[in-house]
Amino acid sequence: MSNSARQNSTFLGGVMHQLTIPQMTAYLSEPNRRGIGRIGEELVYRKLRDANLQVSFAHHGEQRGDLIARTLQGEVIRVEVKTARRNCARKWCFTLEKNGHTSITHSDVLILLCITASGDFVPFVIPVSDVIGRRHIVITSEPEYYSGRFARYRQHRNSVDLEVAPCPAF
Repeated sequence: MSNSARQNSTFLGGVMHQLTIPQMTAYLSEPNRRGIGRIGEELVYRKLRDANLQVSFAHHGEQRGDLIARTLQGEVIRVEVKTARRNCARKWCFTLEKNGHTSITHSDVLILLCITASGDFVPFVIPVSDVIGRRHIVITSEPEYYSGRFARYRQHRNSVDLEVAPCPAF
C-alpha cells in the first residue's frame, strides 16, 4: 500500500471502504434504498478522492454525515449523501430527517444524487444551512432540466464538486 493510500485509509481515524466490482454490482442490483444509498456514498467518495481531497467514511453510528473530506487548505467538510432513483410518479424523493436516524444538521454539505435511467447521476450540492427544517426534498422533473428551488445547486452529470452556490441575499 502506498503512503498516500495509507494516509487516506487512516484519515481522521476513518476506514477506507473500497467496493470491488462484484460488491458494486450487488449494491446496484439490491432493490432497496440501502443498496442505492450505499452506492451513492461510494460514487461521491470516489469523485471527491479523484478531485484530490482526502476523504474517509464516517464511523458507523456517528451522526456527522456519511463522508469526511479535507481540502488542500486543511478545511474539514462533513458531507451527507442522499441518493434516489426516479419513482413511479417520475420524481426523485429524498428524506432528509427521520426520527431516530442521522440528521443532516450535523453536516456541512448535503449532496443529493439523482440516479437516471441510464445509470448516470446528476448531483445537487447544497449547504445544509439552506435546508435546515426541511424533512424532504423532491426533484419534480428530469434533474438536468429541473428549474425549481434547488436548481441553482445542480452540478454537471457524473461529477461532484464541494463548491456550492452562494446563499441568496434576502
